[in-house]
Amino acid sequence: MERCPFIVQETGLRADGRETLAVLSRLKIGQRVRVEIYQERPKFLSNRAAKVFELIGEAKGMRVRNVRGWIAVGTGRADLVDIGGGKVTAIPHGTGPRDMSGEQFETFWEDAVEFIERVVFPGITQEHRELIAPLLWTETGESRPAPASS
Repeated sequence: MERCPFIVQETGLRADGRETLAVLSRLKIGQRVRVEIYQERPKFLSNRAAKVFELIGEAKGMRVRNVRGWIAVGTGRADLVDIGGGKVTAIPHGTGPRDMSGEQFETFWEDAVEFIERVVFPGITQEHRELIAPLLWTETGESRPAPASS
């Protein structure tokens, strides 16, 4: 399996760089291949979110996947599904690159930060809050600046 960047054009994809061209040169014209599309997004933000979800999981005694799903549902990123017997459950949307573009993930993160501060922080220890809080708004590389204090 090869992972390489492409640029979306009106009717297809264009190789984005020499490495991508090298990968394509090994394929035969007309050869059938399977392509998985991952939307590019800032790695530092994905890494930061993963660390925050891990720390919340430790603080709450939850698995990371459940933390991610809880926050997705809590920020309105879920589908309500009838499971019979008059019961409805929330199915969280994915937060990975297959499911969210960089812009969508940044919007999710802004909503997640608000949810964490409003819902998660009151239910965890001060020690855990002190570990998590600096990761929420720290400016790193392309990240947006922290909000101004009121």
